[in-house]
Amino acid sequence: MKMAAKLKKRALAEYQSQVMVEDKTEKTKRLKLVIKKDSPEKEKESILTLDSESSGRDVIRNLVAFTSNINSLSAETLAAALKKIIELLTKEKDACVRVKLVLAWGDILAQDKVEDVSTKVDDMVEITEESTKVTGAWLVSLKKIAMKHSLNKNLKQKLYTVGSALLHSTPHPLVHQKCLGLLACLVSPELAAMSSQVLELCGSYSMSQDARVRTAAFHGLLTIHKRGVKLDVSMYPVFCTALTDDYEGVRCEALKLLSALAETEPEFQVEVEGDVSESNRLVDDVFSRTCQAINDVREQVRGLAAKLIGNMKSVSQVFLEQTLDKKLMSNMRLKKSAHERMNNLISSGDWSSGQKWADDAPKQHLDADQVNLVALGSCGAFVHGLEDECLSVRVASVDSLTKLAIGNQDLAFIALDFLVDMFNDEIEQV
Repeated sequence: MKMAAKLKKRALAEYQSQVMVEDKTEKTKRLKLVIKKDSPEKEKESILTLDSESSGRDVIRNLVAFTSNINSLSAETLAAALKKIIELLTKEKDACVRVKLVLAWGDILAQDKVEDVSTKVDDMVEITEESTKVTGAWLVSLKKIAMKHSLNKNLKQKLYTVGSALLHSTPHPLVHQKCLGLLACLVSPELAAMSSQVLELCGSYSMSQDARVRTAAFHGLLTIHKRGVKLDVSMYPVFCTALTDDYEGVRCEALKLLSALAETEPEFQVEVEGDVSESNRLVDDVFSRTCQAINDVREQVRGLAAKLIGNMKSVSQVFLEQTLDKKLMSNMRLKKSAHERMNNLISSGDWSSGQKWADDAPKQHLDADQVNLVALGSCGAFVHGLEDECLSVRVASVDSLTKLAIGNQDLAFIALDFLVDMFNDEIEQV
């Protein structure tokens, strides 16, 4: 028994000594992450391995990999890649491969690291293409370059000549769409003659049969406005007509253009439809038409309209308060019921005797085309927006109502109940 106890005690002592040794010798392990930067040779490998013998699939795969990291490449790598792309463009015949090459060419020249952009663009402008897709790719690339860099006057005039020639010579809607986008980016207040010509082109193509071309034309007008060239207020009826277009893209662009006009010419007087003797301020008329677009069938248009009305300034108080009131409106004028119109006759007791034919007929002649069962104007706009079935429209309506109510105490008092009711919305974001 004593011998067993001694052995047990010795074994326990040895175990404790081993544990102590392990604790003393144990060290904390640390991981060090080293990010290896690709050398310039490795950067060039993705594009310089291409040659005339490469298959179309390899070229496209290589170009996609190259353009995905184009922002992190050096100027030398971009210059070498650009040279290789230009060489391939002179030999490649496949339209799909040429499209990718042209788009990569535009991505490279759109970088700030590339020097002498105008000269490089000027050397490639004269290239003629048979494929519509390749022509569209050239126009997209030139537009990207024109928006990124300030090109010289002669090059802008050259690009305008090429773009306008393609508009008249090529019947394909895709080319028309891309041409209008490019021409709008060339406009500047210094080039008054060219700006007026581009305005005329966009105005004429806004009546195109193709919905994509109409959308591009109206978007071009909006781009011209953003580049500092003022739009003529005489185009206001054209924009109003575009609100009834059957394509939602055109309606969206028309709403943006109307909002831009309301910002530049708020006090311009416009006639009320159906009544030449009455007129409204342009900002009030635009506000009413934008509010009416909240009843559009497309979610995209309703959401944009709900967003735009919150950014409009100097709108009359009457129009603001109508957004939360569902009174019967027609052509932006309050309409009375038949009982209210005949109130004086009823109060006087002068009823129809039945002896004269049609002596109780309505005193006003109503044209069937002028009767609209949908409430027009700004009447109940926010009521419809806050009750919309789409989440995006309800969120935009809450934001716009908040913006308008912050600077208007009377509207804020009316809007408080509506905003409190929105806490009951089933969507947490609302």
